[in-house]
Amino acid sequence: MSPSFRLVYVPGVMPGKWVRVWNERLPDVPLTLTQVPADTALGLLRDGDADAGLVRLPVDRTVLSAILSTPSRRSSWCPRTTSSRRPTR
Repeated sequence: MSPSFRLVYVPGVMPGKWVRVWNERLPDVPLTLTQVPADTALGLLRDGDADAGLVRLPVDRTVLSAILSTPSRRSSWCPRTTSSRRPTR
C-alpha cells in the first residue's frame, strides 16, 4: 500500500493552493481531500481519521497544533463625508 495523506477542510476554506503545492512537492504521495462540516473536523483529527485539517479558529490548542495561515482582518464601515469634493490631480 502506498503512503497517502488525508486532509480535511471546512466550508469556507479554499484548499486549492495547498493541493497545488502538495502535488508539486510530493507527487508520489496521494492526497485525499475531503470537505467536512466544521463541527466534525476536530473529531476526525483527534481520532486519527485525518492527518491534517484546514479549519477556522478558534480550535482547542490543548488537543491540536495550530498554525495561523492567514490573519483574519476586521473591518468597519463608516459613511463618506458629505463633501462632494474629489482629490485633484
